[in-house]
Amino acid sequence: MNPNRISGVFDRIVDIFFFLGKVILLAIWGIVCADVAMRYLFNSPIAWSVEITEYGLVLITFLGAPWLLKKKKHTNIDIVVIYLTPRTQRVLNAVTHIVGAIICFSIALYSAQATWDLLQRHVLLTKALEIPKAYLFITVPLGTFLLSIQFLRGAYECLKGSARE
Repeated sequence: MNPNRISGVFDRIVDIFFFLGKVILLAIWGIVCADVAMRYLFNSPIAWSVEITEYGLVLITFLGAPWLLKKKKHTNIDIVVIYLTPRTQRVLNAVTHIVGAIICFSIALYSAQATWDLLQRHVLLTKALEIPKAYLFITVPLGTFLLSIQFLRGAYECLKGSARE
C-alpha cells in the first residue's frame, strides 16, 4: 500500500475522532445548559446530566489529543530548547517524540487489555445510567494508539529535518 495513502487514511481517522470530540463537547454544552434551566426554572434538575458530562470529558480527551498533536496545538515548554541550535532542537524533539510514542503505546496496550477484560466480564457503570464500562473506556486505547503513531510521525519529521543538514 502507498505510504501517502496510509498517511491520508490515518489523518482522516484523526480528523473524524476530533469531529466526534467536538460533537460530544457541543452535546455536553447543551446538556449543562438544559440542566441549569431545569434546575432554576422548574426546580427539577436532570438526574443524569453530571454523569454524562463526566463521561463526555473522558471521551473528548482521548478523541481530541491525536489531532492536537498533529496540528502542534498542544502545550509545549521550550524555555531551554530555544537556546539550542536548530539541529539540536530537532534531535531533542525527535527523542521526546519517541519517548511519547513509547509511553502512549504502553498505555494503549494496557488500556486495551483492561477494556477487553471489562467487556468480557460485562462490567457496568451504575449511577443514574447503566452503561457498559468498556464502551466508555474504548476511547483510551484507541486515542493513545493514535497518539503513539502521531508521535512517531513527529519523530520522523524531526529526524528527516536533521538529516538534510
